Amino acid sequence: MTLSLGAAHADCSLKGEPKVSWVAFKTMKKVGVGGSFDKATSEGNKSAKDIKALLANQKISIDTGSVNTKNPARDKKIVKHFFGALKESTKGMITGQIKKVSKDTLTIDIFMNGKKQTVPMKYSFEKGMVKADGHIDVLDFALSDGLAQINKACYALHEGKTWSHVEISFEQKVTCK
Repeated sequence: MTLSLGAAHADCSLKGEPKVSWVAFKTMKKVGVGGSFDKATSEGNKSAKDIKALLANQKISIDTGSVNTKNPARDKKIVKHFFGALKESTKGMITGQIKKVSKDTLTIDIFMNGKKQTVPMKYSFEKGMVKADGHIDVLDFALSDGLAQINKACYALHEGKTWSHVEISFEQKVTCK
């Protein structure tokens, strides 16, 4: 069952914390490597009259040290070589804030490495779950050093190619009455 995103409900509430996932790419064949962050928190309205009002201005904080690809050796390399290149003032955190909610798109300001990028993400609300998908280019966040470091650390596995394009997504449980 899919509910209309703009439909009025007596009350919608966020449940738990968001799950943030990503897919980065390696090799000239652009093979995807997926992962998530085990520590992500949201801040903002915990309940509102409808989905749009609930999502408006939500903030998310992501602990970059909580990378989880289900491969501990890979996780350590990503944290050390890629996220280790973040500016000291932002080390360890990625933050975002939903700035606009439309029919099927969220506009989110993402802050990473001292840079802000406005990212559109397609979203849906089905079966009690809000899901959003989008993509970023890490070069837009001045992370060419981090990209070069992870490419060097994983040169053989990546066959010399680590892409700057990363698919991003989040999901969070929501109840509407």
